Amino acid sequence: MDERTNDFKIEYYLETMHSQVIDLFEMEYGTDRFDISMSMENLYDTEFQKDRSIRLVALSGEKVVGFQSFFFWPYERNGVVYNSYQSGNSIVHPDFRGRGIFQSLLNYIFTNNLKEIDFFIGFPVEASYRSFLKCSWKSILDLQWYVNVVNPFFLLFGKKRLDIFFSRTRREYIVNTHDCFTLSTDKVFLNWKDNLKSSKGDYYFYEYKINSDLGVMFELKYQRRKYNITELIIGKIDFIGDSFDYLNEAVASLLKLIRKSGCIAFCSISVNPYFAGGVLPAALANNRFFKINKKIHFIVKAHSQEFVDDMEPRQWNLGRSDIDTW
Repeated sequence: MDERTNDFKIEYYLETMHSQVIDLFEMEYGTDRFDISMSMENLYDTEFQKDRSIRLVALSGEKVVGFQSFFFWPYERNGVVYNSYQSGNSIVHPDFRGRGIFQSLLNYIFTNNLKEIDFFIGFPVEASYRSFLKCSWKSILDLQWYVNVVNPFFLLFGKKRLDIFFSRTRREYIVNTHDCFTLSTDKVFLNWKDNLKSSKGDYYFYEYKINSDLGVMFELKYQRRKYNITELIIGKIDFIGDSFDYLNEAVASLLKLIRKSGCIAFCSISVNPYFAGGVLPAALANNRFFKINKKIHFIVKAHSQEFVDDMEPRQWNLGRSDIDTW
């Protein structure tokens, strides 16, 4: 099936279109073709995703002028695992923008999809945010960024010191007890996700145990910014309960170890300010994390509008690591 509008049509992606899709991303971002191709292969063609991922193209004649994908990204709530998908890798050829191609790609999946999907989620950049809203995606919340300046003398210490204080592997899974949507803790999915990110940076985990019933798990990513400024991003904080005291204690413990490493200039985190009664932003503020003017949009669309309307901001346990680019 296809959908014709003016001089383009929307179709499902075929392997014969691979080179043209790579052309779009290379032209837009100047990234090496091999790196783009490997990233696509790791995301869409692994055993875990190959029969699940959905890829769409916009064609002008036989020329690929747009691309949009949705990949299996399961969320769970109160023991129910949803067949949910994340939107990603959206692109339209510069010469074909302003013709409604992107909106046609987004709408196509709701009239021509063959899969049983509970809902779609997305973290759109500012340039595409309004297009999603025009296609009836619902803006649920904005993740808020916080930063903490750790060590202005970070250049005196090497990155390898992080291995002294943090684990390179996920040793334990914190099963969230909140009434919320949270990324699935299915080990097959998380192993695939951990392998997906292996080429995107240096990752660490820190588990803080209060007692046998209370624990906090931090997922961390190291990266270098301009002028060799080092950053440690807290991608997600999974925790049981909603006590300010123990969460505050866990954040303080993490910061203490980061400072001991000496190699981090600043630490950052993006959080849902409404989750768990806002206890996490309170713990961050108490540990000298400062709110900055930077946010991440979070949007949802489902086949059932009533299902989306019932979603509230406080029901989502989200972080930077929920996004495929983590």
